[in-house]
Amino acid sequence: MSWRAGISKQEYESIDYFKKGGFSVNEFWDLQQSLKMIVWLHDRDSKSFLTEEFDTYVWLGDSLHDPPIIGKPTSFSLLISEVAAEILSSFLLSRHRVYPVELFNEATGVWKPFMIIQFISFVFEELDYKNCEFLLQSRKEILEHYDVGEITNYQHYLSEQEERRKENRRVSLIPKTFIYTKPYDMIPSVVGGILSSRTLKESIEKNGLKGFEFSQIPDGLIQIS
Repeated sequence: MSWRAGISKQEYESIDYFKKGGFSVNEFWDLQQSLKMIVWLHDRDSKSFLTEEFDTYVWLGDSLHDPPIIGKPTSFSLLISEVAAEILSSFLLSRHRVYPVELFNEATGVWKPFMIIQFISFVFEELDYKNCEFLLQSRKEILEHYDVGEITNYQHYLSEQEERRKENRRVSLIPKTFIYTKPYDMIPSVVGGILSSRTLKESIEKNGLKGFEFSQIPDGLIQIS
């Protein structure tokens, strides 16, 4: 059983952008419009509703309401309580925006103010290119190795990957080690999640924030220049 969050059909139909024929998720989020959101249980057959509240909720596809939710601001976003937002504000996050939302918990019948943190820096934008080695991979098979300095900056990375994909569209250019320019406590990950520093993880746990889940990444994969 898992919690999910999205907007109702009524909320969707009340948004001027969509009433006027707008359809771009990115354009909508650029308006930074406040939303009223709903939290519900993913398991529609469940006969029991949990009353426990969390400081973050999984924001996935809408399985109970019609139409589907209008999408995350990006894949790299967090829906968090004001308490969690205050704690995160004292840490170093990569470039991001903050949107206010109101969250209605169907289990408890309570509205609460929440925040969306949307990370807007691209995954490879914050790398320290002068110290990074890169690997050209296809389905985890290493095809070629780029020494330190061969990829000089983010634009060079984009153009090199574009050229290599003209030869083979399945290849990806991946850092051997992710070396960042700043000691970020939270930054988007290449695998689609969000990386957290150990210090931030410990602060979240110390303050008793609920709903956050962490998994260990391999030693040496992340470094700060």
